[in-house]
Amino acid sequence: MIRLRGWGCIAVAAGAAWAQGGGKPPAFEVVSVKASAVVPWGWTDGEPAHRQPTIEPGRVDYPRVSLATLIMAAYRVKNYQVLGPEWLARLRYDVTATMPEDTPRDQVPLMLQTLLAERFGLVVHRESRDFPKYEMVIAGGGFRLKPEAPGTVERLMFAPFGDGKMKLIGQTSLDTLADRLSNSLGRPVVDKTGL
Repeated sequence: MIRLRGWGCIAVAAGAAWAQGGGKPPAFEVVSVKASAVVPWGWTDGEPAHRQPTIEPGRVDYPRVSLATLIMAAYRVKNYQVLGPEWLARLRYDVTATMPEDTPRDQVPLMLQTLLAERFGLVVHRESRDFPKYEMVIAGGGFRLKPEAPGTVERLMFAPFGDGKMKLIGQTSLDTLADRLSNSLGRPVVDKTGL
């Protein structure tokens, strides 16, 4: 069993964000940004409020994405680190962009930063803030999960379980679990199990 323990920490918060630096930042070749239907959190008409982005050689596609999600992808921050008006998470866009097929995947966040600055006029302001955090520790009864065989495909699904509880289905590393819990709980989760 793993227990979460709360503490405080310092985190970098990205509000409306774009860092001006020297030189020309990397950019997509062609970009299409269209307003998507404003959808409430959760599901609507059998469609999720947000779909997973696809990043392929030569193309990225972010369907029904919020500006908050684009900022998280562009600046590699978590949802609790993006501070701004509520519409950053509510308004949705369909973003499709092309780039040379040999573009390294780690250039995509930099290209998203350029897109956010040019299309949305985003301006960066970084600051340090105190955030409460959780630590994953081994509970008194000991660790009962069994490791998966080498080569097992990593997958993890969260399902609501009632009374504020979640059921985790699948297999993953404890680091990935901490990362996913961090997104769901809206605060940092650090793996302190030592496993």
